[in-house]
Amino acid sequence: MMRVDITRFTWFLMATLSLAACEQDYAVTVTSQRGRVLFDVPKSDPYCLDRITVYSASDRANPIWLIDTSTKGPCTTRVQYGVVPDGFEQRGPVAPLVPGKLYLVSVSRSGATGLSFFEPGREGSIEKKPPS
Repeated sequence: MMRVDITRFTWFLMATLSLAACEQDYAVTVTSQRGRVLFDVPKSDPYCLDRITVYSASDRANPIWLIDTSTKGPCTTRVQYGVVPDGFEQRGPVAPLVPGKLYLVSVSRSGATGLSFFEPGREGSIEKKPPS
């Protein structure tokens, strides 16, 4: 029990410090189209994404999907869960999203970070809710 609390505190502290060090924060919009989960960020300077990481909200130490850029490819502001855009590389396998389970998506680009919690619904809907 104590180890879980320390792990959560450590993650929270790291996330807070990394956000505090950023030049700006931005919103990550999570939507669903035809059963596909999409992550959108606003088109602002800079708008080229560097990394997208999705975690189960109950296990933020082990990403269920992680992609990042190794080179500067085409810029994108929309990414579909599980689909690797041009210029990105996937790090490890992608896990299927489970309806009714809470997730956290973290999106970063030069000088900015965005976070959003989401829960896929059974009919393809997306619920946005903070962890309880």
